[in-house]
Amino acid sequence: MEPAPTTPEGSDPPPAPGTAAPPTSPSGPPLSPSPNPAGNAIPPRTTKRREITTAPWTKEPKFLWVWIRPRGVLRDSLTRGPSRWLWLFPTAAGFLSASLKTLFNGSAVTNVAVVGAVGALFGYLGMVIGAAAARLLGRIVGGVGTPREMRVAGCWTGAAALVQAAVLTPLNAYAPYNPEDTSSVILWSIVRLPLFAWTLIINLLLIAEAHRFSAWRSALAGVIGALVAVLLTIATLAALLILR
Repeated sequence: MEPAPTTPEGSDPPPAPGTAAPPTSPSGPPLSPSPNPAGNAIPPRTTKRREITTAPWTKEPKFLWVWIRPRGVLRDSLTRGPSRWLWLFPTAAGFLSASLKTLFNGSAVTNVAVVGAVGALFGYLGMVIGAAAARLLGRIVGGVGTPREMRVAGCWTGAAALVQAAVLTPLNAYAPYNPEDTSSVILWSIVRLPLFAWTLIINLLLIAEAHRFSAWRSALAGVIGALVAVLLTIATLAALLILR
């Protein structure tokens, strides 16, 4: 029996019988296979945007902590899994706002219950529609939030709206805003404007956390949404004037 052929140290083994030898360069060493056999231009390498997240906030009660740590509260819900009752926040906010307004206007209890039920329905539908719009606008500026994550963020926005409704609705009933009364202007400037502004900031931070980007990107998405709403309103009014 003849001994198996040996190859010099540092050189590649000979090709197996029936296979083609690898191409060689003019100097002799074999060339590695081309990474782009088609010969097309290789696209430049792209880097993924750095995702921004916050450490989970685990302290209770979260429906109050969401006013101070909105991103951490949302991250905890997304990490451990949201509660099945989280949808009650926007629903209760709509119910409370609508029912209290009707109650303070002197309506019957039956009317209060009916109006409250309608408000609860609108609160829930508003959360769902708002989450879908926030996901679409966030995707435009590089967000990665899923529909489920955006709905969880919308529910936590409803928790902030619930506290806002519990404070502002009775205030509006017993001390309505009167621009001619200096004390009324001062009261609303101290209570309503900061509360409304902070609720808006909480909403932007929750959207930012769900999309894993900065609050500035969230604000940009909100500006884009506002511009789209203005353009749609103008187009609708123009169509109504033309068809009139």
